Amino acid sequence: RECLGDVRRTFENAMLYNPEGDSVHNWARMLLGVFEKQVERSDAIKRAMDRALNPPPAPPPAAAAAAAPGGGKEKKEEGKGKGKGGGDRNADAKKDEKEADWVLYLVDDDETPRNIAKGLGCSAAEIVRLNIGEYPKLKETSHFKDGTQVRVP
Repeated sequence: RECLGDVRRTFENAMLYNPEGDSVHNWARMLLGVFEKQVERSDAIKRAMDRALNPPPAPPPAAAAAAAPGGGKEKKEEGKGKGKGGGDRNADAKKDEKEADWVLYLVDDDETPRNIAKGLGCSAAEIVRLNIGEYPKLKETSHFKDGTQVRVP
């Protein structure tokens, strides 16, 4: 991580000591953007690989959940959101848990959910599912514009 800071500082210094509009300033700004995009992509790939290599432990069988006090089904229903207001702690915890199941991915021009999924080793259908609320017409073959942020598992 120290190295990343050094690279950022190099670009920041080039922008600091060269006036805006100067080619060195412009190149430094553009290259810093490219660098940050690659760091973000690298981090997303590392997280995806870590999840693939170290999957979470399997949940207990349904019978064990049903035998727990309150039973499995009622407990799941209880965790559903109750809308805005007083706040249901179980719903908040489940929401946070759901949000932890994805990371933001910065798209390169013309990428699709299908080729993003292939590069990250995940499902294109899952990428579509995570983003359909933001992009209602999204399909596995839809093309994104450069710089679009999408959720990936």
